[in-house]
Amino acid sequence: MNLNKLHLDKVKIPKNILKEMEDDTWECYDYEPFLISISNLLYKGTETLSYSLEFSPAEDEFSQLNKKMETHSYVADGYGWANYLLDQLKKGKVPFSREIENDADTESCVLVAFNESDFRLLLQKTSDYLRELLTVVKGTGKEIEKNEENTRTVTIRRFWDNEDEEDGISKPEIMFKRPRIDHRISEYLWHFLETNLLIQKKIFQKNSLRITLFIGPLTKSQKFFYDSVYNTETKKYRPALKGSKLKEITISCSYNGFTEKMDPTAYADVIYDMYCALILDNFKKITREECEELKSKLDHKLINSYGFPAAFDLQKYSGDESGGYGGRAINGVPDEKAIPYNYRESYLKHYE
Repeated sequence: MNLNKLHLDKVKIPKNILKEMEDDTWECYDYEPFLISISNLLYKGTETLSYSLEFSPAEDEFSQLNKKMETHSYVADGYGWANYLLDQLKKGKVPFSREIENDADTESCVLVAFNESDFRLLLQKTSDYLRELLTVVKGTGKEIEKNEENTRTVTIRRFWDNEDEEDGISKPEIMFKRPRIDHRISEYLWHFLETNLLIQKKIFQKNSLRITLFIGPLTKSQKFFYDSVYNTETKKYRPALKGSKLKEITISCSYNGFTEKMDPTAYADVIYDMYCALILDNFKKITREECEELKSKLDHKLINSYGFPAAFDLQKYSGDESGGYGGRAINGVPDEKAIPYNYRESYLKHYE
């Protein structure tokens, strides 16, 4: 198997998995030396499905990877590989709904998830990490440029405009009105669509994606709207797509329901429709009916498991990470009416 093109997340899992099992287990050998298996078992007294990824570092395919692993101070055995992958997942703050379990031994690396969404995310990230390790040329120690075709990434950002429509000045009281929602809900929704729709339709699978979500209220100045199939009297959508190797995606939604009181369920409902507005606008082989049918299968228990209201550091709107700055200058001259403020400090003081 060519590990440079590894995409474990494309595994086809039967819809009626319980009927496909033999002795309460379903196994897939399509990606040898990796074994993908699903088992029906008792976990902490409750019958549940466990999703396992297993491989042996002793296989020939891992010889080059093992050498690279050891340069990162990990032992190239089952335990070492499990620790390496779990450390990468932790470092990347991957939004799993439940903790990934480590069932490794000396011979084999075994990682276990307890729902299909988490498992596909685990498979995707594992594939990414292994391909990244292979970007070092054997024997030289020199890193080569990552092949964009083999290293696909998806980044999702949110933008909330703090400017007053009347005078154009950025004001903290406008920032306080933004949805107090964990950024991981936006990531879960895109991953859900990828797992259940886009991979099967072979859409957005070759290119890296940089998605920016522009959310905010309907304003007086907005008189003309893009003709989206998702538009209603109260919600107006505008998706845009450009770029070749890196797809730059922007999706805006103007809706007066975007407030600090908006709960995770209401937020997920609109963001899901934003993604679908983009998909339907660009790909005719997907119908709105398909999107609506999938929407009914969203994991609302997971969506509502993220704390609400979310802490400032878990919201991650554009500008939050740097602390933000509310001042402005006109032709290089500071505007005395625009009082500077730090996003984080002002937000925490307001909601303390």
